[in-house]
Parts: sequence; C-alpha cells; structure tokens
Amino acid sequence: MNRRALLKIIGGSAVLGLAGCLTRRDDSGTEQPNNTTQSPEDTDDNDTTGTDSGSPGPRLTNSSFEVISTECGTEKAESSAAFESNSVRVSGTINGSNTCYTAKLKRATCEEKTLTVSVQSYERETDDLCSMCVTDIEYEASFEFENGLPQRTVVVHNGSEVLNEPRE
Repeated sequence: MNRRALLKIIGGSAVLGLAGCLTRRDDSGTEQPNNTTQSPEDTDDNDTTGTDSGSPGPRLTNSSFEVISTECGTEKAESSAAFESNSVRVSGTINGSNTCYTAKLKRATCEEKTLTVSVQSYERETDDLCSMCVTDIEYEASFEFENGLPQRTVVVHNGSEVLNEPRE
C-alpha cells in the first residue's frame, strides 16, 4: 500500500471535516449581511410590481430585502408577516445546499389585495470555502403601500408556498 497517497487523502479529508460552518466575516469578525434595497423600477431579473387593475386598492410602491444570517442549520422553511400602518414586514428562513448559498427577493406583486412574495436561494460566486451542510438563510423584507394594505400575504420559497396569512 502507498502510505503517501493514503496520508494525502486522510489529510485532505481532515481539513474539510474540520472546516465547520463558514460565514463571511469582515476584519472585525462580524458577519457581513447581504443587503439590498430596491424600488419597483430597479429590479433587473426581479419583478416587484403593484396592482395592474387600476382600482384604488393597495399599490406596492417600494420594497427592501436583507439577508440577516447564513449558517448551518436544520432545514427550516418558515415565514411570518406583520402588517403595519403603510407597510408589510416579512421575515423568514429559507434553506440552501451549502454555506455559499444566500437568498434574494425574486418577485413581489400585489394583485387582488394579496401580496405575493417569492424568495429564492442561490449559490453565490465566491473564492471562499463552502461547508457542506444544509444552510438556514434568515431574511427580512419590507413592502410599502399606497391606498391601504393588502388583505393577505403569501410567501413562496423556491417555488413552494410557506405562508398564506390573512390580515387580522
């Protein structure tokens, strides 16, 4: 048996096994969140629109989306919505295949008094090592409205509905 080949394999495996969950950190050691703020006009492949019916119902005027944390987790897929005076706040956890995954607001629409929020996880391009673990990606989003608020909020993660909540 070739001992050198065996030691190379064991040494490489040990480094990957000890890598743990990696997060992107700045020089001070704190996590760097993935922040985006967008208005309906500046959404390249994202689609964030208000109602098209011309009725005086709720009209989506602005949105923001921020990734709060990315870490190895338990494969959570959850979301909640809070209705405020002229906005709806959505927070949740979507999962990714490894620690190089993050999330983005894919689409937000308000039609027939229902806010539909679509969040997508994707693998970001990075030179960092990625830990192989199911990754929980926590996010917060805010949606501002004119002419009142929607009566219902629906949240979709990677094509699967995780929340369908009426306004109380």
